[in-house]
Amino acid sequence: MDEAKTSHPVFVIYTSGSTGRPKGVVVEPRSLNLSPRWAHAASPAMSGRTLVHSPVSFDLTVTGLLGPLTLGGCA
Repeated sequence: MDEAKTSHPVFVIYTSGSTGRPKGVVVEPRSLNLSPRWAHAASPAMSGRTLVHSPVSFDLTVTGLLGPLTLGGCA
C-alpha cells in the first residue's frame, strides 16, 4: 500500500486522560489493523461472540466491535 495513503487518519479518539484536559489520539490504518490482531492474541475467545456494553464514544469499544468482526465473530 502507498505510504501516503496509510498515514491518513481513520478516526480520532478524544479523551481527557488523567489530566482532565481534552486531547485527541489519531488512529491510522496500520494501528487499526494491528490492534485486533493483538487483542485476539491476548484473548482468543474474541473470535466468537462478544457483548459490547460501552458507548461507542469509549475507546475500548473499538476493540470490542472490530476485534470480533475482523476475526469472523460477531458483536
